[in-house]
Amino acid sequence: MGSTYRFLAVGNEADTAIAWLQAQPGSPEAIETPGGLLLYFRDFGPIVPLENRSGVDLQRSPLVSVIRPALRRGALWSIGEVHFLPSPLRRAFPQLHAIQLRFARWLSGFDRVFTHTPSWTGEWNYWLEGSIRNDDGEIFALPQAMEALRCGQYFVGASDGEGVLDSLSRTLRHRGVECGQTPDPTL
Repeated sequence: MGSTYRFLAVGNEADTAIAWLQAQPGSPEAIETPGGLLLYFRDFGPIVPLENRSGVDLQRSPLVSVIRPALRRGALWSIGEVHFLPSPLRRAFPQLHAIQLRFARWLSGFDRVFTHTPSWTGEWNYWLEGSIRNDDGEIFALPQAMEALRCGQYFVGASDGEGVLDSLSRTLRHRGVECGQTPDPTL
């Protein structure tokens, strides 16, 4: 799979990252998906169908996936993610690879709040819960999220399911943080 970049954002702040990507060359076309969007860089090539089955070959199509942060249980923000999906990106889509490098530089201009680098002090680890620290990449906080983090806002992984959130809600209750209940699937 391609490259992944992760960031903290609150409210509509993730729109900053989306706007940055949409302003890039390649005429990106936004396709809304549950929880985010898919950017198709039409000028860089066609969407390639999977061979012998329905669907899209993500590794051979000029696509970037964005997972928007969401407020979970009324108290936890999930992390935002940007996935440059083609692989190998540099050879298959050199212009998209250039955008990826610029995005990495742009994102690294914000406060780094997590890395696996041995010298990392882990200053913000207390507020990064669930699976958020399991991935190898760095995590950067956009300005409003950084302010929220400084005020004690907790963040969780984008893919953390209800079981993880149930367990985390019980733990956070002991820290004085009240999370909402599991949503009723029958509603």
